[in-house]
Amino acid sequence: MAFGINPWLGLLLIAIVFVALSEYLFFKTELAEWVYCIICMSLMSGFSESGRINNLKQIFSVSDYWKIRLIENCMLACPFIIYLLCKNSHSAALLLIPASFIMVFVSLIPGVKMVLPTPFAKMPWEFPSGFRKTILLILLAMFLFVKAIQVENFNLSLFSIGFVFVVFMSYYFKAEPIEYYSIYTMNSKAFLLKKISFALYCSGLLTLPMQLIVAVFFPDNILIQAFLQFGAWVFLISIILAKYSAFPNEMHFPQVILLALSLWFPPAIFFTVPIFWIKARNNLNEIPG
Repeated sequence: MAFGINPWLGLLLIAIVFVALSEYLFFKTELAEWVYCIICMSLMSGFSESGRINNLKQIFSVSDYWKIRLIENCMLACPFIIYLLCKNSHSAALLLIPASFIMVFVSLIPGVKMVLPTPFAKMPWEFPSGFRKTILLILLAMFLFVKAIQVENFNLSLFSIGFVFVVFMSYYFKAEPIEYYSIYTMNSKAFLLKKISFALYCSGLLTLPMQLIVAVFFPDNILIQAFLQFGAWVFLISIILAKYSAFPNEMHFPQVILLALSLWFPPAIFFTVPIFWIKARNNLNEIPG
């Protein structure tokens, strides 16, 4: 279904969310500028996916291919560079400028083909595939977590756990081919519950041990930890339901706006989850399975 959302409004919402998350990151940790650079370069590495690169080379001429690669990297890096300059983080900004050019050629560097082992080998495709693609971000979160424990920074430890959850949530942003759903011999309710239960289990494999370590070092803040874990799980559920409320298409602006509202005003999540649940069930019931 098409929604008449003004694209300029969509860009404005994206800009607001980008600035808000950036401000939050710089408020929470002194390492923000370097975390910022790693996030930007990790996003740029997504443009170098072998399948995507091969498609571009087949469609465009050599000169057009390099122009596209350069333009897309520069467009992605520009908001990060501008924000870093506004924060007077000139060293980090100067690092991103050549990095955006160098990352254009990353796909040309031959690599060893190997399957990265994950703790989600027997789980549905989202976590095994997503984990391998975001391993650098996971390692970054682990680095921040270790630093937080070393310097006894409770807020940074929670930020690193929250960062892991954001990475996990990104696994559900993209809709899978409809054939993936058709192979399940179950009704829509059982399918959604299965997806949710696996997501909670897989996310808990990494975040619950982190929460346990935090509880040992910061025993006075267990209630805050519990609130974060519960809230992150509920928001993860809402993203899964939002995804299947639009399936087999990508999420539209109405879903994104409701999710953004829930993030800005957390109590709203208890209204958006039932809405997404009903919409997802009705939507899946219309798809042959």
